[in-house]
Amino acid sequence: MTADFVITGKIYTADAEGRIAHAMAVKDGKLLAVGEFSDVREFMDDSTPVFEKSGLIVPGMTEGHAHISCSGE
Repeated sequence: MTADFVITGKIYTADAEGRIAHAMAVKDGKLLAVGEFSDVREFMDDSTPVFEKSGLIVPGMTEGHAHISCSGE
């Protein structure tokens, strides 16, 4: 299976050990693999886009509806 795209950077895995991964492969909005670049390479072909991101990538931290005035309380 070929990923729609690959993201590289510092990726917080939220596993029990709190490991930091360096790449993740995504297909149809779902993760195929997370780990080192060599771990996701099998899900790539020559046309798979690779996006290099800076900062820390934290999964599942989204907020679709917030009242800014209450968010800090």
